[in-house]
Amino acid sequence: MENKSKMKKERRIKRKKNLMKRYMKNFFPVFMYTILYLFCVTVGVLSSIPENTNFEVGGVSEENIVATKDIVDQYSTELLREEAQQKVLPVYYADENIVLQVEEKIIGAFAACEQVRQMAKTKYEQMYPNSTAADLSGVDWENVLSGSITELMQLTPNYITAQNIYTIASLDEQSLETLREAVVERTREVLMDGLLADDVADAAEAIRTEFVDDSRFLIGEASLAYNIVQNTLEANQFYDKEATELAKEEAAQNVEEVVYKKGQNIVREGEIISEAQYQLIKQLGLINESEHNITRWVAGAVLMAALFAVGVMFSIVTDRTLYEEKKTVMQIVTMITLSVIIALVCKRIDQRLCPVFIFSILGAVVLKRRTAIFFGIFASAVVAFIMSPQEILFFDERVLRQFVAGVLGTIASVLMMSKKQKRSEYIIAGIVAGIIASLVYISYGILSNYNLKSFATTVVYAGASGLVSGFMAVGILPIWETIFSVVTPSKLLELTDPSRPLLRKLMVEAPGTYHHSIMVANLAEAAAEAVGADALLTRVAAFYHDVGKLSDPLMFKENQINVPNPHDMLTPKESALIIRKHVPDGVKMVSQSGLPQQAIEIISQHHGDSVVGYFYYMAKEQGEVDEKDFHYQGKKPQSKEAGILMMADITEAAIRAKKAASDPNLKEEIEKLIKDKYDEGQFDECPITRKEIKQIVEAFTSIFEGMRHERILYPQDNQQEKNGKTK
Repeated sequence: MENKSKMKKERRIKRKKNLMKRYMKNFFPVFMYTILYLFCVTVGVLSSIPENTNFEVGGVSEENIVATKDIVDQYSTELLREEAQQKVLPVYYADENIVLQVEEKIIGAFAACEQVRQMAKTKYEQMYPNSTAADLSGVDWENVLSGSITELMQLTPNYITAQNIYTIASLDEQSLETLREAVVERTREVLMDGLLADDVADAAEAIRTEFVDDSRFLIGEASLAYNIVQNTLEANQFYDKEATELAKEEAAQNVEEVVYKKGQNIVREGEIISEAQYQLIKQLGLINESEHNITRWVAGAVLMAALFAVGVMFSIVTDRTLYEEKKTVMQIVTMITLSVIIALVCKRIDQRLCPVFIFSILGAVVLKRRTAIFFGIFASAVVAFIMSPQEILFFDERVLRQFVAGVLGTIASVLMMSKKQKRSEYIIAGIVAGIIASLVYISYGILSNYNLKSFATTVVYAGASGLVSGFMAVGILPIWETIFSVVTPSKLLELTDPSRPLLRKLMVEAPGTYHHSIMVANLAEAAAEAVGADALLTRVAAFYHDVGKLSDPLMFKENQINVPNPHDMLTPKESALIIRKHVPDGVKMVSQSGLPQQAIEIISQHHGDSVVGYFYYMAKEQGEVDEKDFHYQGKKPQSKEAGILMMADITEAAIRAKKAASDPNLKEEIEKLIKDKYDEGQFDECPITRKEIKQIVEAFTSIFEGMRHERILYPQDNQQEKNGKTK
């Protein structure tokens, strides 16, 4: 029980340690990128905030204030638009159905009146059967209809009065019809002109007046007409809010904007600042207001957060070294920081001058190509943010120009860095980037109606940005290599120079090993190119992989020229110890000579943990042996480059020993040599696939076949050959 408890406790402690280790591993990149984010936001926002200047409405301007860009005076334009909208008259629409409805009501009312008239006449005839009067206008209808007035009023609309009934009774059929037609016609005229609800009562009163003044009609008839019109007339014209708003909007749009051109005076020195001028100054961002600054801080923080979020996603999905390797993290942070500093300096000189391509060129050297392109785009966005003019933060046509030029120039510069082996490549990449940026600036100038001088100046600035970037990249690279221990193609190429002390020593003291190393380098480089590995790094490792043999050159067969073999005097175990020792000795030598760590690791793994076969089998023939005494002490190849070097080493040595370079079955021989190592498990920890091994075999075969090319015999050679055949 105590043992179990102890084991559980140990596991808990181990888990805590692993958790803490993982936390500390992730803490560094998160901390560094957070600091970089805060740095970019702070510098970008502070560099875009205008200097404190006191402006107030009614105050006297102490300087000439000019427009810093082409701008629409929003305040003045809005005042003009409001004035135009106020002048717009309301828009109404007419309902044609109401005209018909009103006419129907009037006709209906008069139809009821006709019925009343006929009943009144009947009452009169019943009361006075012997009357022969044709004109009933003089009849005392109030007396005649005293008993039936209520009944008659029920036949008409409720607004018809008793007095109206008496008037109706006094009319003949023709007179009532004439009145009806006059009322219908006049009402139609009023409605056809359009009648608003507020004007209905006035319209009815106007009709009454017309009928009173009309000699054709008596006062009673005019009163009847008015009563009917007053109670049937309706508004047929209504306020159209939507159409009115559209009319106002159209009027506002037709107002010409008040525009200030870049450099145009807004306020002259000594002039009193008006409200419109103050608002325009504020609009240009020339007034340092705390509220405005807070907006800038928030906007800058959000924009940079979006940019850094994309960067995080790229690193997680595409290139984990951007947060897993401390050296890469430090390089990225340093490059962005220096880009920001350079941008600040250039902003003081001219916004068009910005050698942003320096670090895209360096990125192409120290990072993967697609990572370098992404980094260049990322850096271009950051630099464009830093270069934002004071009146606006990032979202400005000039910033867009800067960003597009930076992105396209960056991509071009990275694509130009193909081999990255010569310093001249960096300058050419910078020049190409400058040309691309110039084209972007020219495009912007065409749209902005630049004159010839402006075009020339812009192109010079853009071209200078690229050229300066190339030269500065060349100057910075050696410092970068030293600070971050970066292995660049240029540095690797320098290490292959035969005049290097260690290689020269190998050439003089171990010529056989040197020749072997050259052959292995050729094989390894061809194979690395075939499978997409780092060919230059593999070549460098191959050049130095056997320098450990300098400790005792004559103990290795390739250096034993016209001398006895020292191994004849040693036991197999002793010989194996000497042979195995050349790997750690070589690692020590190349470490002291300044070879990069990647190459040192490849050299330490080029024999893996394989057996020194020749002496091992010799020892076995002599009796039992401990296999450990014959194993190399290195790791199995951990990378494609190390695996390729192992294959190239054993292939060159074996083919040379067997003198099989001209063997028609050369390819099968190479396949067998590599298969033996594969079966031993030497490539178990190496990311090389079987398909790639086939490609490596093809590359090796091609190199060996190139070595056995035929050459023409000279005349003396032909004669010697004939003499040899005759003997």
